Amino acid sequence: QALVGTFTVGGGLGETGAALRWFELRRTGAASWTLYQEGTFDPGDGRDRFVGSIAMDGSGNIAIGYSVSSSAMNPAIRYTARLWSDALGTMQTESTLINGTGSQTGSDRWGDYSAIAVDPVNDSTFWYTNEYYPVNATTTWKTRVGTFSVTKKRTGQVTSQ
Repeated sequence: QALVGTFTVGGGLGETGAALRWFELRRTGAASWTLYQEGTFDPGDGRDRFVGSIAMDGSGNIAIGYSVSSSAMNPAIRYTARLWSDALGTMQTESTLINGTGSQTGSDRWGDYSAIAVDPVNDSTFWYTNEYYPVNATTTWKTRVGTFSVTKKRTGQVTSQ
């Protein structure tokens, strides 16, 4: 049994220091849950990452979807992943689901929804949804839903549809 989780933490190298902390707990039989691996995803590019959502597919590959932005970049929807065989505590290079072309101007509170789920038909396709802005607007965001899969080969390629 495995359980994964993610949350936004400070200490990153973005303008406000927002990064994604993630973890995987494992349990065998009736034993207690133990920490199997953990990490902080922050590529160090000066952008903040926040409002993450995490899931694990049937092969043990893990994916995190999230928002990313900075004062010079409109909020985008991105994701990162790791193969079950990658070094513990690491994530691969991020990929973009959509680049936002606008920013929120009417509130200092970003949406609180971000959801990722594994397709029950093939147990390997990740479905992810989050908000973005196509133009500057007060609070009239749009929702994007996308899918991607993590290749199970050691090459670690992430593909997006």
